[in-house]
Amino acid sequence: MNTLFMFNIENSTNTVLFKNAFQMAAIAGAVYLFLEVMLIVFDVAWLHGELGTTGHTLYVIATLAAVVSFFTFMRGFLVFGHLFENGLLKIGAYIMIIGIIGVSVLDIYSLFYLSVEALLLPYSVASVIIGSMGIVFGVGLLKLQDGMGQLAKVVGILEIILGFFLITVVLFFISYAIMIPTVILEIILLYNGYEYLNKQTSAPKL
Repeated sequence: MNTLFMFNIENSTNTVLFKNAFQMAAIAGAVYLFLEVMLIVFDVAWLHGELGTTGHTLYVIATLAAVVSFFTFMRGFLVFGHLFENGLLKIGAYIMIIGIIGVSVLDIYSLFYLSVEALLLPYSVASVIIGSMGIVFGVGLLKLQDGMGQLAKVVGILEIILGFFLITVVLFFISYAIMIPTVILEIILLYNGYEYLNKQTSAPKL
């Protein structure tokens, strides 16, 4: 079971491991999406000074849970990169994990700031960095279309658009609207990966 959570899958040919990784990644994607929506609500409450002590605690717990779920979510795309020899997708998944950890640290740190103005610069920098990472990830997904079809292309384009709006900083709020359908489609893509492996293993050998 421990190997299911390991980053290193380069030398693995265990189809069951990959199928389990796809299943867990799809579930984790749904959990991550739910937590992100919850955190957006918390952010709005914090901006209005209505989060409170209990809200702060819940925010930290939800943020840490989002990091764990995102790690598992991205692991499915690492499997895609391994199966289809898509190095850029693997790089994109790795840097996205690093990015979400960095932003989560900033989010927790920001709870102890009373001035929103003091957070504008660090969040602007974070927006540009995450946006750039998202574009790399999106291009990697575009390269996946040869193996997983048009859905990979659509998801890749959405990730690139999402990244673009984050890089602009001033239009970052639009990325929230794009994020929800993007993650949903990524979950479907992961399920398709699971089905792809099912067909591969069930196909009769000649």
